Amino acid sequence: MADRMSAEITIGGPVPRELGEQLCGEIQAAGVRLDCDGPFCEPRTAEDLLAACGEDGLLFLADHEVAWGEFTQLEDFLKQHGIGFTRRSEGKYEYDPLVYEFRPGHEPVEILTNNDFEPVIDARPVAEAGALLAEAVELLDDGDIIRKINRAQQRVAEAITKLQAALPPKLPPLEPLSIVDSPTNTEEQK
Repeated sequence: MADRMSAEITIGGPVPRELGEQLCGEIQAAGVRLDCDGPFCEPRTAEDLLAACGEDGLLFLADHEVAWGEFTQLEDFLKQHGIGFTRRSEGKYEYDPLVYEFRPGHEPVEILTNNDFEPVIDARPVAEAGALLAEAVELLDDGDIIRKINRAQQRVAEAITKLQAALPPKLPPLEPLSIVDSPTNTEEQK
């Protein structure tokens, strides 16, 4: 039996008109709400999807009791059709809270977070970067100035690389949800 926990998903970006009804079906099948305590989201048309969006133009959906904190079928549909989304899953038992982001043209990103959905990073690479920066400072205090600067620059560059690797990758923000017409075959051939 799956552990159930609260999760929310925000959907944005362009949705091809011909996928509108399918997306509506996936949302209905997921049994999600427009907010954690609000009514179920039961869109039937692409226009219903747009009407359900918030002031920011994004479609926010939530469920208090979703298996593993994921909307598996809905997320698979969104990824398969290149529709961007962000999912936030609360932690429970041995599962940490996390944010899962998908943007078309980018690899999905899973970020461990605290309970406020702020990213949590591993302290080891940060400590290693701190040690490299301390070594760079020590290098500047000893020996030939040119050699000191070169070695210190190398340690600073290594520290920057470690810090960047410890941080989650940057993805573009979700665009407002929009319904777009697909180009006709004659337009595609041009």
